[in-house]
Amino acid sequence: MNLSGAFVPRDLAFAVAIGALWGVACWWGDGSSLTFVRGLANTAGPWLLIAFAAGARSRDAVPGAALGALALLAAIGAYYLSLELFDSEVASGRITLDGGSAWAVAALPVGAVFGFCGAAWRAGFAMPLAVGLLGGALFGEGLALLSEDARIDLDYLVVPVAEIAAAFSLPTLLIERRQAVWAIVVVATLGPIAFVAERELLDTVRGVIG
Repeated sequence: MNLSGAFVPRDLAFAVAIGALWGVACWWGDGSSLTFVRGLANTAGPWLLIAFAAGARSRDAVPGAALGALALLAAIGAYYLSLELFDSEVASGRITLDGGSAWAVAALPVGAVFGFCGAAWRAGFAMPLAVGLLGGALFGEGLALLSEDARIDLDYLVVPVAEIAAAFSLPTLLIERRQAVWAIVVVATLGPIAFVAERELLDTVRGVIG
């Protein structure tokens, strides 16, 4: 894995496209009558997967990180643009600007980290750690979602259970068995840490946007 490399236009276009599509999907999901769709639209897991996928278009560290950050910025831009265009009576331009700016500040480092992980996986560099970081983040968010609501609601439980299942399945799907074992150890170790970190991050950003 090289530190720097060329930025390929089609990779940049891919990152913008998947990010923008997810941003619009999140805007649409916010208004869904289905609990699990609204939950999915308001969880970080898919955003991390998108950053990882965008970064995996490259085998180099800097382009991978940049692609991950770009994908999340595109998602945020598309979400808040949709909100402004189609729900302007709900969210004023000021709220849209404040909210988008706050989430963009959070998305830059997060997108870069998971974009780098995607590039590392693609390059075969420290794959247990790269995949384990992604899985650990998913595991942590699943725990956080389960801790937020004590209701016995199957629709609500779909998203956190799916995230936890994905967290421990990704290592076996993305890397060979021997390395997958180490990745699962990373997932199990980082999950509780990610749980605490994500709650702190969400409280901070929500405090900014109100």
